[in-house]
Amino acid sequence: MTANHKVLLQDLPNADVEIRYFDDDQSGRYRSWKMTEAVAREVTAWWRDSNSKNDSQFPLRGKTEPCELFMVNEKQVDVHALDRLGRRTMMSWSLPSDVVEKLAQEYVCDGKASEGLMHERTFATVINCMDGRTQLPVIDYAKQRFLVDYVDSITEPGPDGILSNTIEKFYIDSIRRRVEISVCNHGSRLIAIVGHHDCAGNPVEERVHFEQIKRSVETVQSWGYGCDVIGLWVDANGEVHEVS
Repeated sequence: MTANHKVLLQDLPNADVEIRYFDDDQSGRYRSWKMTEAVAREVTAWWRDSNSKNDSQFPLRGKTEPCELFMVNEKQVDVHALDRLGRRTMMSWSLPSDVVEKLAQEYVCDGKASEGLMHERTFATVINCMDGRTQLPVIDYAKQRFLVDYVDSITEPGPDGILSNTIEKFYIDSIRRRVEISVCNHGSRLIAIVGHHDCAGNPVEERVHFEQIKRSVETVQSWGYGCDVIGLWVDANGEVHEVS
């Protein structure tokens, strides 16, 4: 993509978006593709994931809940929308690869894909344990401490143990994709990683939990979403404390 080319993402009604590719800044002419915001998000997430793995063997293929993706060469990404049963619909798009690359760099990474979507409400994201004892204390704390309306909860058994362990790549990637949905679709600007007393999924000493929470914060910060990332600890009495 040359310096004079740019890509913009325009919000449309019904959770749709229009991707606009401008040939130059002066003429105002552009090519465009309209799709659901969910498909646009999956396309850019797939692109980033493929680049992080240094995939270069064509054809490249990917399949997510809303769409199927193909890349037969480095110039173009073909996208087919899927129905709820995973079957192709009549909707499809052929996107120049430089458009997808620019979109991934400028919108998904910094959360701009969420601008204008549910902007009147504020969100935080918590990566919490599945343990029911931690849910309400953490949600209430996040709302009051950070003055947000809603809290998106991503749950795993012992998430501090998962995120602090590079061996757990499958689970870390799963958590990351869910965080990306919260950041990009809801505009969340805060991510909290939670550890707690008497965790069945990660039964280690309290001091180890604190160390893992700190390493987990570093892991999530490395994802580059531009959010504040903090650690939280829920003690034996259900009280929530920030881990520094």
